[in-house]
Amino acid sequence: MMQSYGSQAAAAANKANASKRGAGSGNSQGEIDVDLALPHAQLAYNIPPPPGMAEEERPAVPQYGNFSNFSETWMQQYSYEMQRMWPWAYMMPPWAMGWPNYASGMPPGGIAPGMQKQVSGRGDHREADATVNPTKSRDRRSRKRNSKAKGKMEESQPSPVDDDDGTTIRCAALQEIRRHAGKCTVSFDMVRQHSIEFAEDQHGSRYLQNILDTASDANKDELLGQLLPEAPRLASSTHGSNVIQKLFDKCPTQINKLILALKPEILKLTKEPSGCRVIQKAIEEAATGSQQVIADELKGNVVTCIESPHGNFVIQKCIERMRPDSITFIVEAIETETERMAMHSFGCRVIQRLLEHCPPEMLADILTKILSNVTKFAQDQYGNYVVQHVLDYGLLEHKRHIIREVQKNILVLAKHKSSSNVVEKCFEVLTTRHTAYEMEQERTALFETVLGQYGDPSAPIFEMMPDQYGNYIVQKMMQWSSGPERELLKEQITSAESTLRNSPIGKHIVEQMEKM
Repeated sequence: MMQSYGSQAAAAANKANASKRGAGSGNSQGEIDVDLALPHAQLAYNIPPPPGMAEEERPAVPQYGNFSNFSETWMQQYSYEMQRMWPWAYMMPPWAMGWPNYASGMPPGGIAPGMQKQVSGRGDHREADATVNPTKSRDRRSRKRNSKAKGKMEESQPSPVDDDDGTTIRCAALQEIRRHAGKCTVSFDMVRQHSIEFAEDQHGSRYLQNILDTASDANKDELLGQLLPEAPRLASSTHGSNVIQKLFDKCPTQINKLILALKPEILKLTKEPSGCRVIQKAIEEAATGSQQVIADELKGNVVTCIESPHGNFVIQKCIERMRPDSITFIVEAIETETERMAMHSFGCRVIQRLLEHCPPEMLADILTKILSNVTKFAQDQYGNYVVQHVLDYGLLEHKRHIIREVQKNILVLAKHKSSSNVVEKCFEVLTTRHTAYEMEQERTALFETVLGQYGDPSAPIFEMMPDQYGNYIVQKMMQWSSGPERELLKEQITSAESTLRNSPIGKHIVEQMEKM
């Protein structure tokens, strides 16, 4: 059987060689040259059948008249057996195995059109492209040879501007700036006359900002005078807002004029992506009187600004930069909606800034509402950050109240994704902060609540150690414990060591204990 296949292959090869020598052996485009492709099929077929596969089960060799069935039946069946029984052979590149590209035929000299030559398992696309399209390869080499000369020519030509659609009419000075990407010099008079147009353009805006860095006070005032009437519109645009921010930075004596020019649009700008940056810059640079102008425009709209993805940053900037007595309008607005703001993705940030920058007495009403429902806020994905901030910035009595509430619900809070952070913060405040000495009693009580008595299987620590959130609290307790509580903690962990070692979470606690 094997001998007959070899004879067929030899005969087919001879026939293929004869066709190569013939004068009219070329096929029309799209036809499959069976005479040239069949020897490659025979070469693949001459591999001995896999173990367990009888000779008669081997797929039949495609005949000349049925070569169209070659790709769909014979090759599919034989490829499956090759991959299953001889993976090493299936990993060989097609040109080494001699397999044909049965979609388009195999040329006399080697790789079929479209077949990538592979080297060490990685396709070399450059070689494949060269095989498929020699003209493309020649074009690439030609481009390489001419790249240096082309580069030298382009050095003397201005680089094109990506965002120039060719339809906008611009002044000559701005065209010159864009043509050279800002790397040229234009007279100040030309810039001043077309300052609005410059401010609204990407390259012109940068050029104006560079001028403001080095310009004299007189020139700055001239530019400001040209830009001031259009300041609200420029503050809303991407490029113009950068120029307005630069004016706040470089024209300190004109800040009040700028704020008054923006005043009618302050609330609108506060809620815009570009405008909110201008208002924040104004708050940073303005004196108290000018800051109050901005505050007056925001009054009555604090909650809507907080709920805005841009406006909340302006409210935070007011809290950070203004005096506490100037932001009572913010405190009063949050007092009416404390719970909703504390559990809002932007509102929780504003409350945190208030806790950082305002005296607790000023926030008494807000703190009362937070402390009245510690567990609810602690279990909220945003409210837990507010509770942690009260532990950081609140009065001693506020901290004690939160710790007592945590102690009452230790197991529920310790095993919750959000509130576990609050429990961990309690141990941190009781151990590492300046108030730790004054709260020694609360610290001892919290440790005892978690650890229980030695040998008590119902102690909360045994449920916390294998928990995905509670285990982090136990690890922090190991870090911050000392004296008798440290020894009891070790004993409780040791009593559950066999269980913890078999737990993907608990094993981290055992590893931490070994380092103690």
